[in-house]
Amino acid sequence: MKSHKSSGIIRVAIAAALVIALAGGAIYLSSLNKTGAEQAKVDTQYFDMKVRPQDDLYRHVNGKWLDSTEIPADRSDYGAFSILYEENEKRLRDIVSKLQSDTQIKAGSDEQKIRDLYASFMNEEQLEKQGIKPIQNDLALVNAIQNKHDLAGAIATLARRGYNMPMVVIVHPDNKDSTRYVSYLSQAGLELPDRDYYLTDGDNGTYKKVREAYTKHIASLLRLAGFENVDAYAQDILEIETDIARFQWDKVTNRDPVKTYNRFEIKNLPELSAEIDWTHYLQTAGLTGKADVLVVQQPTYISGLGKQLSSLSLDKCKLLLKWKVISNSAPLLTRAMDNEDFEFNGKILSGQQRQRPRWKRALGLTDYAIGEGLGRIYVQQFFPDEDKRRVM
Repeated sequence: MKSHKSSGIIRVAIAAALVIALAGGAIYLSSLNKTGAEQAKVDTQYFDMKVRPQDDLYRHVNGKWLDSTEIPADRSDYGAFSILYEENEKRLRDIVSKLQSDTQIKAGSDEQKIRDLYASFMNEEQLEKQGIKPIQNDLALVNAIQNKHDLAGAIATLARRGYNMPMVVIVHPDNKDSTRYVSYLSQAGLELPDRDYYLTDGDNGTYKKVREAYTKHIASLLRLAGFENVDAYAQDILEIETDIARFQWDKVTNRDPVKTYNRFEIKNLPELSAEIDWTHYLQTAGLTGKADVLVVQQPTYISGLGKQLSSLSLDKCKLLLKWKVISNSAPLLTRAMDNEDFEFNGKILSGQQRQRPRWKRALGLTDYAIGEGLGRIYVQQFFPDEDKRRVM
């Protein structure tokens, strides 16, 4: 039994390695013989036979593709899945285009929501007229904060609206009992990709250069949003986010399923951080009366965050939240704010040289916001029962 089990593990390991290699972009799996038992075929035209698979499987499988393919200017990476997604984009655009001219769409349906969201993003003229009006209510919510009780409620409200707040509650299957759901309280709130961008200089000073560019980016977006004193505000925001980063757990620790599973009775959360108004936060987050327990993924972070928010002036707390609203909304607002967002997040952070066509970004937004509805229409049109039977 032992040798049989070991050989099974080896086969799984080899299969996993091959899947990883195939994901690079050079390989496509295609079926033969549309009737009867189907066989899988691996397209070997991009194999680099000069590289032995036991030395570098990825290079062996993808070598010629890597040498002959350029990453498109509007993308930061490219591979087989990118190509498949581009084919799907054409189909999705066809779906949405037909919805634009459909006069029989029912009010409140997925079709109506998809049509209107896509059309609103594509209407650049209207976006220019509105300026920052679409986020005025959220900025007013922040301006109305009078104390730390209001601050807790505002953080929960803005998180529910999709903004990147310093902490967030999500509902997820319980990692120790998949038959039930549980609420997870997690760290969040950094606009740079990782805590290391704030706390280290990186190789050849890369992260330090990113921080310098980020500070200029903050000032530029605040200026476009109508703020004054933007350079001082940019420094304040960077300092606040840097302090948040100091409390956050790193990527390695966050991958530990044991360390990140810490059950807390809701009534005992003040023991974790007495500075946070948990009653108001959880009520605003929609958890009051619905759960007695939640899982805190990074307890020391929550404790540190509570101390930080308590030590910050209310004005600086409000400045941070305003920045989150403006930064997270920028790609959806005026052309100038959208361009500024791309110059930093697209070019500097992701390496893109050119903004993706607006219709593709409109599709991405629609898929993100109403993906289930769009997917249902897609399946109806492009995934017939015959294909499902073949896949099964």
